[in-house]
Amino acid sequence: MDEEIKKLLKRNIEISQETLSYVRSINRQFIWQRFFRIIKWGLIIGLLVFGFIQLQPYVDSFAGILDNLKNTFSGVSNILPETNRQ
Repeated sequence: MDEEIKKLLKRNIEISQETLSYVRSINRQFIWQRFFRIIKWGLIIGLLVFGFIQLQPYVDSFAGILDNLKNTFSGVSNILPETNRQ
């Protein structure tokens, strides 16, 4: 009976050590997964900010062109005779 308990305890310790190694492996995988997720979102946000900074002069220029068009069309509508407007 005493030998049987020793065998069972030894087997239990072996299984526990094997389970611990699996758990550590899974934990390591979660750590790397979290690390790469942070890197991925950092790159996405960084590229968006960089793109916005690089495109800002073009957006300002386009807004200026639209403003000039608006002023031109409002000037044209002021020249047109009053009879066509309602």
